[in-house]
Amino acid sequence: MFNYNEKIKNIILKFYTSIIDLLPKYSTSENYWNHNIVDTPINGFKNINDSIQHLKWRNIQYLNSTKIVNLNKYNNKVVLDFGCGPGNDLVNVCLNSKPKKLLAFDVSKKAISLARKRVKLHNFKIDFLEGPEKKLKIPISDKSIDVIHTMGVLHHIEDLSSVFKEFKRILKKNGFIQVMVYNKNSIWYHLHVAYEVKIKMGLWPNKSLNYIFSKTVDGFKCPVAFCYNQKEFSSLCKKNGFSCELLGISTSLFEMEKLKFLWEALRHKKLNQKSREFLQNLSFSINGEPIYEKKIAGINSYYKLKKIKV
Repeated sequence: MFNYNEKIKNIILKFYTSIIDLLPKYSTSENYWNHNIVDTPINGFKNINDSIQHLKWRNIQYLNSTKIVNLNKYNNKVVLDFGCGPGNDLVNVCLNSKPKKLLAFDVSKKAISLARKRVKLHNFKIDFLEGPEKKLKIPISDKSIDVIHTMGVLHHIEDLSSVFKEFKRILKKNGFIQVMVYNKNSIWYHLHVAYEVKIKMGLWPNKSLNYIFSKTVDGFKCPVAFCYNQKEFSSLCKKNGFSCELLGISTSLFEMEKLKFLWEALRHKKLNQKSREFLQNLSFSINGEPIYEKKIAGINSYYKLKKIKV
């Protein structure tokens, strides 16, 4: 049956996205994140209960994510949350581990302000640091950090070489990094982007999947949002002097919802061949999570990085 509401919605979205493409762009991720905040009330949380309930809701949006990122590893460690945003992970770390010291860094003054307000609500002791994205210099002394925790940050940075250089400088000899970056071998990329957005909704029909992906994850106006398969991210880390171990991959509930389009996508003649092969080769875990090449086919991939000894 023809769905008029869906048709009208798609027409409005096409018009909206075409206008956005013509408007002035945010010049940097720093500029964007100073005006846009990740999933938090605009004026912060009013009380501890609201903060914790929001955190619980956020954690379950990504299946098994809290198990993959084992925060017990942070006990008695000096930890830096690089790209702390409005403080979601700061609260997570403080509630689920006992770090010796916790520091938080971000390029967004707005995010830092909200994070300060939130941790004050919980009475957590955290040292906040600010700095520009370009010519990055984290105001921390050499070889002083045990763990760098950076979730959903590195894929928003155009040139990671300066970031890795700083990570190398501040990490202790046996320190490590826990990082989450967007996963290309995912339902989000090959079903939501490749079929639902590009074909079914008809948005950005002449753009690459990488471009469309960047517009669907953190807002249409987000200037930088990369995604990597395991080989690509491992190669990037190695190039910058870090070993890279895949800890696990998490599927979002958003992606689980999109599985309803699987057979419809495979039937469509316009679906690109790479995405078709990806979707054809999916299997499913006992609880229904999609699997590709023996790995969960979700958007969030988690890695542990260590400095390569020379």
